[in-house]
Amino acid sequence: MRRSPTTRPASVLLATGGSSPPPDKKRTPTMRNGRCSCINTSPGTIHSKFLKDLKQFAPSPSCEKTEIIATMKNGAQTCLNPNSTDVKELIKEWEKQVNQKKKQKKGRKYKKTKKVPKVKKSLHPPQKKTT
Repeated sequence: MRRSPTTRPASVLLATGGSSPPPDKKRTPTMRNGRCSCINTSPGTIHSKFLKDLKQFAPSPSCEKTEIIATMKNGAQTCLNPNSTDVKELIKEWEKQVNQKKKQKKGRKYKKTKKVPKVKKSLHPPQKKTT
């Protein structure tokens, strides 16, 4: 029995899961059940002013790698290489910024008090009662 050429691409399509990820979504973290979130890491560097959040996940029974996921201000998420020196510096800088923000919030807690409006004295002195 001879196969027609049209059956081969269909079998390849079924074997690969039906579709491939779009090129711009290649490095985004994917949440899978009990597995690593990062498949690939981004080779580029990220400046801290573009970061919205930086999450670091320690190795666990479900994933033996340390994972670092950077969320940008535009909403894009990127996996970073935890062994890169640039990423290590970025983590230190990010932690420094977070600690400064926490200190500012702590300081505000105690300094913020409800302001009591001052009572204005009248320009006219009070009248004395005569008996």
